[in-house]
Amino acid sequence: MFKKIKWFSTIAVIIIMISGCGDSAFASSSGDLTIDSSSEKAFQESAKEIFLNLPESDREKFMVTIEWFFELGSMMSLLGNNLSEEEAMSRIRAKLHGKTAEETFQIAADLKEVMKR
Repeated sequence: MFKKIKWFSTIAVIIIMISGCGDSAFASSSGDLTIDSSSEKAFQESAKEIFLNLPESDREKFMVTIEWFFELGSMMSLLGNNLSEEEAMSRIRAKLHGKTAEETFQIAADLKEVMKR
């Protein structure tokens, strides 16, 4: 339960860090930037950098997609898949590591399609 709260608080920290931000202070394009899930701090910093480099129209979609992945991790542990919450979150972080915003959008869309079946 505490891991779930920790990841939700991570998302909250990211939202707080980026709220009120105008144009990006970063020079890279968002297509080149990837999520670094090697640590919580690296995740927060890489997600913030990606967010700031996305077009306005994709920013909310990115945050919703990241939140959806962590909700999925929580559901995985709650639904009796013989995974602890820590293991489920570890799998989610591994799935997101090294992915661009567009790749996260596509993975989420693919998973949602599979879940409909």
